[in-house]
Amino acid sequence: MNVLQIIKSRGLHESHVNIGRVGPYLLHIESFQSLVDQKKVSDEIMDALFHLFTMTQPGVVAINTHTLTQILEGEARARSRYFTKRNIFENINEIVGPYLEDGNHWTFFHCSLVDQTILYLNSLGEQDDQYSKLAENWSTFAASKGFQGPWKMIKRCHALQNDSISCGVFTAVFAEAFLGGAKGYLACSPVQQERERLGLLLFSSLDRSGFCGICHFI
Repeated sequence: MNVLQIIKSRGLHESHVNIGRVGPYLLHIESFQSLVDQKKVSDEIMDALFHLFTMTQPGVVAINTHTLTQILEGEARARSRYFTKRNIFENINEIVGPYLEDGNHWTFFHCSLVDQTILYLNSLGEQDDQYSKLAENWSTFAASKGFQGPWKMIKRCHALQNDSISCGVFTAVFAEAFLGGAKGYLACSPVQQERERLGLLLFSSLDRSGFCGICHFI
């Protein structure tokens, strides 16, 4: 039984209903539909997964989709002193996040402040010009926060998607494996299998406190 079947078997059917949160990210039935059904994964699902993957790792911080995308696309606002509520470089070793390229394609970004390296994984394959562009934008952003390079771009062999909608799944699987210490080639199990596994993982991690009418989930 997948997570959508579990949710509906317990009496909730309206897609907009909030059913809990993972960290600061509210999730609703529609969120899980984007993950489990053959759809493009939503922002809040990606942010919740990255939060989940990093919450037990000291020194590692996950940047949300909106913030990271502005940084890697070189938006001037990202260099403003008011862009983030806190200095994301303070007292950390690694920064990671989901990058939504061109508003429609999920990719994986990782930065090690210790090794001064940048890793970018694209489930359609990395293009050198795009990698160089995001590295330049990251370097500019980091410098505006007092962290000078040089930053070394590193590469990692990984599986490739063979459709147009599974980039979010691949990105999440890459993130989970990489942050879990996986070495070598980053594989991805059958996409639907991963969709259902990640859905159940998120559902089991939901904080449901303060959500009226869903106590039957607990």
